[in-house]
Amino acid sequence: ADGDVVVRVGGASVRSLREISGIVTAAIFAGHTHVSGTVRRGEDEIAVTVEIPTGAPEPDAGAAKTQAN
Repeated sequence: ADGDVVVRVGGASVRSLREISGIVTAAIFAGHTHVSGTVRRGEDEIAVTVEIPTGAPEPDAGAAKTQAN
């Protein structure tokens, strides 16, 4: 198969989308804002960290600066 393969998430080896989903869901319920893992691309392994979206709007840095003045 072509492409990248997720081989570890949150410190655990994974072999299916179900395992990945379970680990990410547990991280969300635990209040984590990021989850780390390893992606295999050919013979290389790449460490990755992914932000878990909270659903909260991003603060507007310009508006915050204006309010402070």
